[in-house]
Amino acid sequence: MPNEIIVALIALVTSVIGGISGALVTNLANRGKTKAETEKLKAETEKISLENLKLRTEVEHLSSTKADVQQVNETVQKLTSTVAEVSYELTAKRSTSEDVLYDGTRNLEGYDFKGEVNVINRVIMVNRVPAVFWLVKYEIAGRTSDYIPASGNSEVARRFRVSCEARISQGSCSVRFHFRDRQDSMSLAIDEQIVDGSNWESVDLFFRVPTNTDIHLGVNVQPLASPVGALEIRNLVVVEKRLD
Repeated sequence: MPNEIIVALIALVTSVIGGISGALVTNLANRGKTKAETEKLKAETEKISLENLKLRTEVEHLSSTKADVQQVNETVQKLTSTVAEVSYELTAKRSTSEDVLYDGTRNLEGYDFKGEVNVINRVIMVNRVPAVFWLVKYEIAGRTSDYIPASGNSEVARRFRVSCEARISQGSCSVRFHFRDRQDSMSLAIDEQIVDGSNWESVDLFFRVPTNTDIHLGVNVQPLASPVGALEIRNLVVVEKRLD
């Protein structure tokens, strides 16, 4: 990846995170929050800034050492994920509501999915890795749909959170969640979780997705360390954060 692109990415992410962090403090201060609340917000902003600095340093190091494209791409993905998470958290500070589009903690059935999975006792079972599957059941405005329809909202991007618990019986794997265009299956937003233990571990991922297309959530599972056992996923929840 050319150095010019890396520098541009650094500038972009720094600008976005710095801008939304500053806007958060200014906005809430203007709304007359208490001193304690303001101090808490300052602490949150400092945490965001430190994370941004850490990731920026990683990218600069990879650039200076002429690291391979995969390393740079992985770090850029971290930057993108950080922006999505910060955006979601800052949106929560405003007048918002959450729409639960899928709640696997209440009910999770085999016909909710298509692809290389089985469901046993509300647990998604991926017995063979690699595997690909996608969610085809969403609750939209009181109705069930097999996709998430495009939004008429004028916001630049929609904000989603995907959470679940995962474990693997042996080895390790990459579990890549991605929102895909319903028509051409192009990935519009991607985040990844590494699963490498037999104990249940929490997964909490954040996404920014364009508003002008129908989408659905896909999952791509790839092996990392062989031999690879069965992957299990439970309590899958998909939430959209909306500005009121």
